[in-house]
Amino acid sequence: MNKKKILKCLTILVTIYLMLSLAPEIRMFGAIVDIIGLEVFFLLLASYLVIALKQIYDGTLKWMLSWLNEKFERIDPFYFVPTINQLEECPQLIFHSVPFFVSVSFLLFAQVSLFS
Repeated sequence: MNKKKILKCLTILVTIYLMLSLAPEIRMFGAIVDIIGLEVFFLLLASYLVIALKQIYDGTLKWMLSWLNEKFERIDPFYFVPTINQLEECPQLIFHSVPFFVSVSFLLFAQVSLFS
C-alpha cells in the first residue's frame, strides 16, 4: 500500500473510533481531527512530545547525567566524551564515551589472546 492509502485508512479508523466513543468532548475532538487532518494532528502530538521531553531533560535528567558523567570520569580512566571535531577526525573515539567499554574489551581481548 502506498502512503496516501495508509494515511487515509488511519484517518478513517481514528475518526470512527472518536465518533463512536461515549464522551461528547471526545466526539468533538474527533471532528477536529477530521477537519485538520491526521498528519497535522500527529505533527502537533510530536511537537508536544518534544517540548515535554525537553522540559523533563532540563528539569531532572540534565543534572543526573552530569553527575553520572563526573562519577564515570573518576572511576574509568578511558572514559571521556569526545567533541564533534574529535569524532570527525577519529570516529573510533565514540567507544570511549561508553563507560567501561574500553577496559572490558581490553580485558576480553587479552584473555582471548592468552588462551588461543
